[in-house]
Amino acid sequence: MDGTTSVLELIPWSQTYSVGVGNFDGQHRGLVGLINEFHSATVSGQSKEILEYVLDRLVKYAREHFSAEEHVLEAHAYPGLEVHRYEHRKFLESMRKFQQDFRAGKVTPTVDVMFFLRDWFKKHFQGTDQRYVPFLKLKKVC
Repeated sequence: MDGTTSVLELIPWSQTYSVGVGNFDGQHRGLVGLINEFHSATVSGQSKEILEYVLDRLVKYAREHFSAEEHVLEAHAYPGLEVHRYEHRKFLESMRKFQQDFRAGKVTPTVDVMFFLRDWFKKHFQGTDQRYVPFLKLKKVC
């Protein structure tokens, strides 16, 4: 997007998404920003190329964040790591399928896709991610 278009927020940032790890919180804000940008581009009827560009950035950023998060959790032997990895993997599989179908013209961004993104990230930030917070505090990571 050109920076002059206002972004319609699907997910307003909330401190309830914070995990107390600066890098992770910054990445969570970035993910929320990209979801909001994708939502805004969809609602304002942007071209398929712009939607694909924003979607690609969102998936790439999610992959990078998931990798960074898993690396820290693995380095500290977090006991819930495999469940956490599984959730990340399932999300990325769903998004890859959507990307393929979108590129092939089989689907378009819909309210269902927006709700999936909103609900998945809220649930993940406020649920799964919050479960590692006490563990990382014990390890003095946050």
